[in-house]
Parts: sequence; structure tokens; C-alpha cells
Amino acid sequence: MLEGAVPICHGAHWTLGDTAVGLRCTMGWHAWDCCACTRCGKTRHAWDGCKCTRCGKTRDDAHDWSRDCERCARCGKTRDDAHDWSRDCERCARCGKTRADAHDWSGDCERCARCGKTRADAHDWSRDCERCARCGKTRANAHDWSRDCERCDRCGRTRKHAHSWSDGTCQLCGTEKGFWASVMESFCRGLKDDLTALGKAAERSKECMGELQGAGDDELRAVYRNPAERWERRAAARKVLEQRGGDLS
Repeated sequence: MLEGAVPICHGAHWTLGDTAVGLRCTMGWHAWDCCACTRCGKTRHAWDGCKCTRCGKTRDDAHDWSRDCERCARCGKTRDDAHDWSRDCERCARCGKTRADAHDWSGDCERCARCGKTRADAHDWSRDCERCARCGKTRANAHDWSRDCERCDRCGRTRKHAHSWSDGTCQLCGTEKGFWASVMESFCRGLKDDLTALGKAAERSKECMGELQGAGDDELRAVYRNPAERWERRAAARKVLEQRGGDLS
């Protein structure tokens, strides 16, 4: 039935003013086109999870992301970048999903550079007790020099001049010198003493030459021929005469 230009269903619809706005079917007189009434716009979706089984429409507020933040448990819809890896690079803080090999241990084998997660006994101290072979982290006072002051008992690292020798035995670790080591040490000590003595003699000879530069040739000959003079002065007198082109006779 028509009243003016507005269709009215008596007993079923109501109008606002003179225009049919938001018509509602109250007596079951809907004109359904799949899931929507063509008269009043009312819907009757048959939701199966997040999707209508009649028309295929989906609704975002019905998705179930509890098991996987990027895949709905009801309809299988997916999305990207929804996981929260901030607390743990390998376990989502929202849904609990896990992934492998996501931590960054490059800077520290026992602390992830991305999420801060820690783990124990991950460093490799086998090559050097004070420097990790994997990440390069260092630590102090980790070597074991108890058995040998110059070789670590844990990693085999060596160092020099660490023993404290007394009568052929180290007073720190108890290591005893071998025969040839003792001979070599004695030789080196004697050579060092000889070189030191020669150096001091050269310095004294240089001083004597400075003192005798102003002496005459006869005085220089007298110094050279006097056995009571130190050998440095006699050698200096001879050298000064030779520089002058003089004769010792």
C-alpha cells in the first residue's frame, strides 16, 4: 500500500517524519536477499567463527589471535608483523608462539643484544681463559698459573718472565729448572755482566780522552808507559797521540 510517495506497511513498519528512514520489519515481513533485508537493511549473518557461511563476509573483531598473532584460529586469516618479540626473540609475549635462532649473541654469548635475554655457560674460554673465542668478551684473573707460572693449566696460554727463581726453583709454582736451562741462564747472566762492564769502560775511556786532550805529547807518552795508570787512561793517551800523528817511542 502506498501513502503519498512513501511505501508503508501498516502494522509492520514505522516512519520518521514524511520520509521513510530506517524502515524496520517487526512482523517477520523481511525481504531477504541472502543475509540482508532489502526493505530495512537488517542483517542475519550465519557466523561460523569470523566468517558468514551464507555470504562470505568476515568481521575483524571476531578473529582469534590467541594461539598465533598472525593466523586466526577460527578462519585461518593471516596478518604480518603482529608478534611481540620484545621480551624474548624466540617466544611471542602475546600468543606464546616460538621460533628458532632469532637471538643475537654476537656481542655477548650470554646476553641477547635484541631482547636482553640471558643464558649461562655459553662462552668459549677453551683457547684463552680471559677472552671468549665466540664473542670476544673478556674477563680478568681467570688463568690458572698454579702449576706453572708461564703456562695456564686450563687453556694452555703462555707468558714470559713470570717465574721467581731461587736456587733453581720457582718460589711461586715450584717448577724446577732443567740442567740446560740453568746453564743457559748462567751464560746469559755472565754475558750481561760482561756487556755492562764494557759499556762502563767505554764511558770511562771517553772521559779520559777528554781530560788528556790538553796534555802535551811527552805527558801522553808518560801516561801510556806508566803501569800504575788505569788501562783506560793509558788507552786514551795512546789514542790521542795517534789522532795527533805522534809517536809513542
